[in-house]
Amino acid sequence: MSVVVEEEYFDKFYRVLRIDSGSTRTYSIDVYMRLNNRLDCNSSISLDNVTICYHKLSQCEAVIVETPGRLELVNLRLITTTTSDPAEGSLLRARELCLDEARRILGI
Repeated sequence: MSVVVEEEYFDKFYRVLRIDSGSTRTYSIDVYMRLNNRLDCNSSISLDNVTICYHKLSQCEAVIVETPGRLELVNLRLITTTTSDPAEGSLLRARELCLDEARRILGI
């Protein structure tokens, strides 16, 4: 199985990584935004005072880090197949799609 990796930075702050492995395509969009409201997690991992929360949006998933007094969106992910990719292989389109979902659903 071959793996294709593509990476690009947008606006100096957003890194988008695309990994194609077989028929699966994964986009990882690094972001940093503070959130005001705690969300229900689809799954989470906790260690001491830090919780990493995975929150399903629509097509994308938000990765949120919760520490005492702070809630931060740190990553957005889009996992799809190469044949039904809503971003059609475009790192910029994946970033826009996931950021739009995060803004709409998380209220940021």
